[in-house]
Formats: sequence, C-alpha cells, structure tokens
Amino acid sequence: MKTEMRKLLPLLLAACFFASCVRRPPVVSDPRPVLTVSYEPLRYFVETLAGDRYRVVTIAPPDAVPETYEPTPRQMVEVSNSMAYFRFGTLGFEGTRLRRITQSAPHLYAVNTSEGITLMEHGESSDSEDPHIWLSPANVRIMAHNIFQALCNIDKDSTKYYSARLQRFETFVDSVDAVVRERLASVSSRTFLINHPALGYFARDYGLRQICVEHDGKEASAARMASLIRACRKERVNVIFLQKAHVGRTARRIAEETGIRLVEVHPLAYDWGAEMLHLSEQLARHE
Repeated sequence: MKTEMRKLLPLLLAACFFASCVRRPPVVSDPRPVLTVSYEPLRYFVETLAGDRYRVVTIAPPDAVPETYEPTPRQMVEVSNSMAYFRFGTLGFEGTRLRRITQSAPHLYAVNTSEGITLMEHGESSDSEDPHIWLSPANVRIMAHNIFQALCNIDKDSTKYYSARLQRFETFVDSVDAVVRERLASVSSRTFLINHPALGYFARDYGLRQICVEHDGKEASAARMASLIRACRKERVNVIFLQKAHVGRTARRIAEETGIRLVEVHPLAYDWGAEMLHLSEQLARHE
C-alpha cells in the first residue's frame, strides 16, 4: 500500500498542474484560436500539451456511441473554421464525413494522432483493426509526440513551452503505467468479460485476456451466451465491464446468472488517467 501511495503522489501533483491549465469551460467571446478534436480523451491530451494557448472543442459529446454518432452540419462547419483538427484516425465518424471535410478544406491542418501506432485486430475479428488506441500508455506516448509536433508546427515560437509540457505529461503517463502494473502484477484471474471489445490494447499491455460479449457488433445469441458463461467460470472471471451509454443486455444477464460483478467503465472519458486507474482497481479487486 505504501509503495502504491508513493507511485500515486506524482499523479496527484500532475493532476494539480493540469487542472490549472485545462478544463476551462468554453466562452463565446473567448479570443483564443480554436483547435477541434474528435473525442474527449483527445481533448484531454491536446489541452494538457497546449496549455491555455487555445480553446479546444470536442465534436462527439461524452456519452456518444462512436459506432452510431454523426456530427451535425454546424459541427462540420466549425471543424473547417478551426486552426487544426486532431483525430484518432481510427474511430467512428473520423473515417467518413470528416475525411470529406478535410478534403474540401485544404487550409485545415488535420493531425492523425495514431501515426506510428501498429493497430491490433478488433476483438475476435481479423477483418477490422481495433480503434481504441488511447487505452495503452505506450500508444499515448506516441500520440503525445504527434500532438506536440503539430503544436510546434502551428506555433514555432513556443517550442520550448510545448516541450516542457510534453515532458511533464510523459512523467504523468509513466506514473499511471507504474501504478496499473503494480496493481495487476499479482492478479491471478487475468481474464475479463466486456460488452464491446474496447480494451484490447489495455489487455495487451498488461498481460490480460479480453472476452467480448458482442460478436460482429451484435448482442450474443442464447448459444453464445451459454458459451460465455462457461468461459467465465473456466477462466475464473471476476469482473464484467459494461461501457457507459451501452445497454448491454447480455452482459447484464451473464452477471445475474454467474454472480460476477458488473462494473460500468467509460473508455471515452475525458480524464484518461482516472479511467486507467479505475480499470486496474476493478481488475485487482478481491485478489
């Protein structure tokens, strides 16, 4: 416990530092130039690295389901009027409507933060790539460097400012990673069930196994549910994750049938560090 508290101290100090520079509510008369991002975790990364130099606007609301959310026409116009647009490059509407906007607005600086990241297969399918790249500290470090480079390209006179913030952020990411690794080091049950396969990179980084309830984006059949229940018992699964905004009927039924804890998670939460710690805490619980 003392060791974990020592590792958590840098997180608390970093949180105080970031809180002084980010999460300011947008103001209509705000004179700062605008940067647009696709999803809330990206707003956290960009705000953390950019400080108070820009107003950062998110397209998708916090409770959006990426597979179904569509930006409004007004949002599309706002994207084209931004100084830069940051995207994961892997998720939801990023590959459809916004691609057309960037093509029709050649002046817009579009930043693919996933550049340099090797994508995994998505869940049990080998036909698609896992878009949830930010749920891995290793990937976040790459994304942070991509964001840093973009900010330096936009504002060359402030390279030292962005460099200092990048170094602080990397220390924070390393601290989160260290706490998660310590929590999970002695966990005996290393398999978890999740409604939608959003934690593939998290599982890869920490030697875990993710079993998905959904198959091809659909709720499980009765036969598949029975198979999942057998797998949970065989693998001694002690937690079922259900993403916020997902109904997850099958996941709830499996939890009721087996008595396994059902825990809500929010992979698209703004506070990336808090969500990573929440995941590790739930996996380590009762061990």
